[in-house]
Amino acid sequence: MHERTTTGRLDVMALTVNDLAHDTSLGLLLRVEGSPAAMNREIFWSHPTELINPQMFSQSDEIIVASGAMILRRTRANARAVDEAARVFIDNIASAHVCALAFGTRLLHKTIPQVLLDYARSRDLPVLEIPIEVPFSLVMNAVALGVESQRQAQLRQAYSDMRNLLQAASSQDPIRALTLNLATSIGGWCVLFTPYGSVAESSHLSVRDRALTAMGARASDERNPQSMRVEGDHVRIVPLRSSDDTELGTLVAGSRMVPTEFDQTLITFAASLFGLALFRRHDQDETLQQMRSIMMRKTFDGDAAMLSDFTRTLWDCDMPREPLRVITIHGSAKELRSIATEISPIRRSGSKHTDRIFGQVDSSLWIVTSSQAYRRMVKVLSGKYPVAIGISGVCDWQGLKEAQRQALIASSRAETATSMRTTFHATEGDEQSGSIALFDEMPQAHATNSVVSAIDEDAAHIMAIALAQRSDELCHTVLVWLSQLCNNDRTAKFLGIHRHTLAKRLSDAEQALGRSLNDPQTRVELWLALNAEYTKQSDATISAR
Repeated sequence: MHERTTTGRLDVMALTVNDLAHDTSLGLLLRVEGSPAAMNREIFWSHPTELINPQMFSQSDEIIVASGAMILRRTRANARAVDEAARVFIDNIASAHVCALAFGTRLLHKTIPQVLLDYARSRDLPVLEIPIEVPFSLVMNAVALGVESQRQAQLRQAYSDMRNLLQAASSQDPIRALTLNLATSIGGWCVLFTPYGSVAESSHLSVRDRALTAMGARASDERNPQSMRVEGDHVRIVPLRSSDDTELGTLVAGSRMVPTEFDQTLITFAASLFGLALFRRHDQDETLQQMRSIMMRKTFDGDAAMLSDFTRTLWDCDMPREPLRVITIHGSAKELRSIATEISPIRRSGSKHTDRIFGQVDSSLWIVTSSQAYRRMVKVLSGKYPVAIGISGVCDWQGLKEAQRQALIASSRAETATSMRTTFHATEGDEQSGSIALFDEMPQAHATNSVVSAIDEDAAHIMAIALAQRSDELCHTVLVWLSQLCNNDRTAKFLGIHRHTLAKRLSDAEQALGRSLNDPQTRVELWLALNAEYTKQSDATISAR
């Protein structure tokens, strides 16, 4: 029998036309040898028939067993009718996509009619002669035995693969283990996407673009599994959801080989295990994100020295190397979570963003990275996400507070000037979704830099007090408005108030301050002062407890 690797682990035996023709125990005679592709076709089943048109009762890849009752013996008188009957019979079974014809001789026909052999050869249909000494049942039993052996081998393989997947789901790193095991089991590759469309895990780095192409080619109904061909691969896309219909991600698996029913079952089984593993990891990820946010707050508050003890645990990297850049990113919660996932450490999966620490502070994502690495990171993120990105000038660990101010000013500029693009990534052919402002390249950057360096923290504190004297509600409103990068619609939605109410409060704040909130410098000073006041209040509350 011909051996074909269908799972990437064990060889599964499949009965082919060539196997049947050369089985010496049967004694069949090969009268029409088809092309290599025709001879290597796998036999699904055998079907005895004497109908001239058996298409209604035949399936693809069956072998037709017949004695030729549909074709009369050829004489001079009926030669044309016999030839036409042979042609019609071959056309009908070839159209039914049967894999071969087994013709019994010395029952109705001494030999296989030559015209039938000629037509079969023209349709690349192999023809086997069954001598009268060989019962039809012997041929059909041989086919049944071969098909059953193949199916039993596939069942054993499927059981082995499912057992391996269960063991992978119980490992210390179930997502990675499941990804590798599924790819091996189907003899192909596997990529796991987050709910936000970024790659969470992949079995092979080289197939990520192929998986992204498949994700982009999906039909509008993204809740149900879909199959397609991508760059010659047979690809299966399976959405992952929890029992309460929470979106967990998307599994994309592909292989060069045509998937069997066992492959489809295996992918579905793996998808359920991925869903369970992702659901369990959700709470762990939430805790990790909170810890990262706390450490970022402390870092900007001047406690950067303590970072070295936590960078490996929280971000799976060493301390970013000086000189540094501070990046702030503002967008929807979904976009920020997707970016955080993309730049998160993924062991052995090829994440290029390793020289960075990050965390969400208020409603923005903050990143501290080396000056050498920030260009590549920002270029990738701005091309994929519709966010506002502000980038500070060069700094060291002692200058993070000033760099934070610079990044905030730059992000405010990016939010209000969506057409602004920095020169380092605006190459021909690039399509940018987000807006970027680099502090060093802003108009009058040097003058602004001097102002930022000379911020009067006492004056900023006085502004915070002036607002607090009006009301705590006014302080909170202004802080939220600044955290939302001065976007009125998002601020009103966050606070649950009408936009007109928000506009009235901002006008009251300007009256209390005696300064315009349209001034970027005023915004920065207020944001820092209000955050400092809220931090002090929180610390005081904790101390009192």
